Amino acid sequence: MKSSGRRVLVMDRRRHWLSVSLVLLALLIFLTMPRWAQRNAIHLAVEFFYLAALAGMWNLLAGYGGLVSIGQQAYVGIGGYSVVAFALLLGVNPFVSVFLGGVIAVAVSIPTAFVVFRLRGPHFAVGTWAVAEVYRLVAAINQSITMPTLTRRI
Repeated sequence: MKSSGRRVLVMDRRRHWLSVSLVLLALLIFLTMPRWAQRNAIHLAVEFFYLAALAGMWNLLAGYGGLVSIGQQAYVGIGGYSVVAFALLLGVNPFVSVFLGGVIAVAVSIPTAFVVFRLRGPHFAVGTWAVAEVYRLVAAINQSITMPTLTRRI
C-alpha cells in the first residue's frame, strides 16, 4: 500500500508542475501579445481571460462557499471605471491602471464584505444585488464620481 500512496503523490506533483507550467506559458503568451498579435486577437484574449476570472469567482463563491452572488457587477464597474479614470485623467500607463483599478475595486469590496457575508441563502443574493444598486445610484447621483468630462473623452 505504501508504494501506491507514493505513486499518487508523485502523480500529484507532476500534475501540479504541469499546471503551473501551462499557466506560466499562457501568461507569457498573453503578456507578449501586443508585440505580435493583431488587435482583434488581443481583444478576444482579454475577453476570454475576463470571463475565465468571472467563472473562477462563481466557482469559489457558489461551488465551494455555497453563496450565490448577483452583485459582482458593482465591483467590475468600479474597477473598469477606475481603469479609464487613471488612464485618461491621470495619464497612468493603461497596464498599470488595470492593476490600480483592481486595487480600488478590492478596497471598496472589503468593507462591503463585512456586512454582506453575514447574510445566508437567498438573503445573501438579494443583499449583494441591493449593494450593487446602492453603488450604482451613488455613482449616478454624484457627478464628481461619474466625471462628465471623462465620458466625453471616450
